Amino acid sequence: MARPLVSGHVVFLTGNAATSRGMKDFFADAGAAAIHRVELPEAAGTLASRLAAAEQLLADPSEALVRKVDELDHDGRGLVYAGSYTAVRSFCGRRVLGSRLESHFAAERKDVQYRLLGLATSDRRLLRLEDHTEIREAIIAQVTRGPTVVQGVPRGLLAIGASHTYLLPEDASAIRIGQLLSSIAEDCADLIVGPLHAGLPCTYYGFLTSDHVVDFGPFEALVYWDRRSWRLHAPGVIRPVRLGGQEAACRSAVRAAARQVQQRIDYAGAFGTDGAVSTTAYSVHKINPRVCAGFALLDSICQDFIPLAAVDLVVRGKRPPKSHPLMVRLEQLATALRRIQTPLIRLWDGKHSGIQETLTASAVRASDPAAWLSIARSCLADKNFVSITQFNPVGGY
Repeated sequence: MARPLVSGHVVFLTGNAATSRGMKDFFADAGAAAIHRVELPEAAGTLASRLAAAEQLLADPSEALVRKVDELDHDGRGLVYAGSYTAVRSFCGRRVLGSRLESHFAAERKDVQYRLLGLATSDRRLLRLEDHTEIREAIIAQVTRGPTVVQGVPRGLLAIGASHTYLLPEDASAIRIGQLLSSIAEDCADLIVGPLHAGLPCTYYGFLTSDHVVDFGPFEALVYWDRRSWRLHAPGVIRPVRLGGQEAACRSAVRAAARQVQQRIDYAGAFGTDGAVSTTAYSVHKINPRVCAGFALLDSICQDFIPLAAVDLVVRGKRPPKSHPLMVRLEQLATALRRIQTPLIRLWDGKHSGIQETLTASAVRASDPAAWLSIARSCLADKNFVSITQFNPVGGY
């Protein structure tokens, strides 16, 4: 499906895709005349700020970068692939393939997600960070009813992963809450306050079009609570997850959330959900309309399939119907993956690669999968960094 678009063109891989071997092979197979990698300068700071800096560089490249691209593509007909995240439409005068609409990009904002997914309830509210005293009193009242999640909505940046997300225990003091609000206000103008959805953190990945949703999952999200700062961190995923009789209902909730987003913002392509499975339901907290980090784990499982980022590129551009062979094969792949019960782990930060490699090589992974999952679940834990599965509402362990 990509050959008519790519064949005979020079293709530039840049941004998050600059070093993707899978996408380089995909474009070569699609008939690209040449493939060049254009790596952008790496910015410092948080992941969100680095992504924002990369977006700015893609939208407004330096003169030196433009000259480099012009030298590699004399007729100016080259095509650019910069990953699933970007909303930039043109780079150095060349079309960016698979870039998101601004509405799709903005849909990742926490306040937009709050509205898209209908997360407002009597005890879950979106509040303006104007009167700290009033908001502090509202949070104190919520904390008296149980552990409370506070999410800041960053100004001008997308909140990536669990950024600006805090879990307040039942013994949270008014002074500490006030200090937390002051810290959040440095980056955020709004925040969302609500109760903790107790249960197993769970993630699904998939693809959606106007008439179909394919889901891969579930994956258990590794979530840790820092008892010093109250910050929540989500450093990776593990599988398998056995949901027993709840699996069908959880998949139904994922597909309903995906359809809701598709209908509201007319999105087609890859997605990933974050949420929690309780004894009664899967609560979807967020749905990201793009290829998420966990797709790398799916790619490693599906070694004979094309990169799923390439599938996302095609689905975004072509919007194939449910009956199309690509969508049929994706559904078959999802069914096959649900049968694979090999324990696996993927940690996002490269500094944890040693831990990931040790766990993957562990003999326990084959001899006692349940014990391996327990070890993996707490692989980054210490006295202050605690797996959310061991969280005690009053802050003790």
